[in-house]
Amino acid sequence: MDVVSQLMEKTYPFRRNSLICEPEPLPTVLTVHPFLHSTDLLLKECGRVLEAPDYHLKQPELWSSKWCPRIIFLAKRESHKQNVNVLLESYDIQTSNKNADKIHELALLLLVTLAARKKAASSDVLQIVKDYESVTGAASRSHKFPVVLVTSSLPREYYLVADKTVVGVIPKSCLITSALLAAYYVFDIVFPESLKQFYFVLESCLIGKPSGMLSFGSKSLFTALSNVSTHFFSL
Repeated sequence: MDVVSQLMEKTYPFRRNSLICEPEPLPTVLTVHPFLHSTDLLLKECGRVLEAPDYHLKQPELWSSKWCPRIIFLAKRESHKQNVNVLLESYDIQTSNKNADKIHELALLLLVTLAARKKAASSDVLQIVKDYESVTGAASRSHKFPVVLVTSSLPREYYLVADKTVVGVIPKSCLITSALLAAYYVFDIVFPESLKQFYFVLESCLIGKPSGMLSFGSKSLFTALSNVSTHFFSL
């Protein structure tokens, strides 16, 4: 893997120029650059795009230890809102405190619900693969924007999908948000209108991007998340 990473580093300028100036359908891109099927290498590639070489190391830890507890803490204060309460009840937060997978999934879905416009659905970022369905089949019914597929059976398995194509396996649930962002940056995909505010908040959380693009409501949400000092549980 180290050799591949070194080769990717050397060929990055050519590869980036090709992806931006000569865009191809995602299946073609993955055929030409098969190493991007690896989530680890995809995250490292995102680090090159962002000029943040430690992206693949820092962002998963940030999501898991800092932002997940804060998102769920704030969501519990908004539990009078039906869509928030439904998510909290469906994940049974009281018994999920030691289940990192459930915590990571729930925080992602809650952030979509709290930050995105009303027409956005949590299934726009995370979808459950039905028991009778294959991952490839589930990918074929998803839209062109990046989404995480998760198996309903245990142990949970996570897959990054975009343009109805399985990009790769996400080996740990703490990587789901950094992998989602990486897909947009690496494959030069524009955020869908309905999810812009969600992704702007996520960018502010994970990569410290200035919040100038945030709407008033989303800026208030990010400020509230930043100011949370009491974690009601730890992973």
